[in-house]
Amino acid sequence: MMNSPDYQKLINMDKPFRMQKLNLVWGKAVKKLPVEKLKLIYTDLKFQDKEELSLKKKKAEGFDKDGLKESLILSSFKAILEKYNLQDEYKALEEASFVSKPQYEMPQDAYFKSIFRDKKLNKLWLKAEQQGFSEDQLAILKEEFQHHQNKIDQYYQMINQLHAKDPDGML
Repeated sequence: MMNSPDYQKLINMDKPFRMQKLNLVWGKAVKKLPVEKLKLIYTDLKFQDKEELSLKKKKAEGFDKDGLKESLILSSFKAILEKYNLQDEYKALEEASFVSKPQYEMPQDAYFKSIFRDKKLNKLWLKAEQQGFSEDQLAILKEEFQHHQNKIDQYYQMINQLHAKDPDGML
């Protein structure tokens, strides 16, 4: 199997993707994964590459201001890393600054006060704090926002499960 032309072609691909972070993950996968998994991750990363480029284009055109598409694509990427057990290798690359971390358009003070994963919720929370609500009102609002955040998390979890069950995109 290791001498098959497909395998040799796969492991000899230096940079098969247009996105740098995907090429870095590919390089780690080639060293760590068996042939069968390499073929699967190649397919997953190829799809991810198309999605990342589509997002990049949409952001350049001024779309996805709320960050929902970006969040979905990031969740999909994380699901791929988990599926092939490569999250530690990617984290090491990220910490070594080989991969740029996403920069959000939140004000600097909002970055430190982020209590929700959804950036729209964080912006609303920051505005609510600045409006002078009482502690009781803020506690109620925080609980409502947390419920909303949980629903968003459930949605993305279902999307990731859907992608994990159908790696070929055949749905």
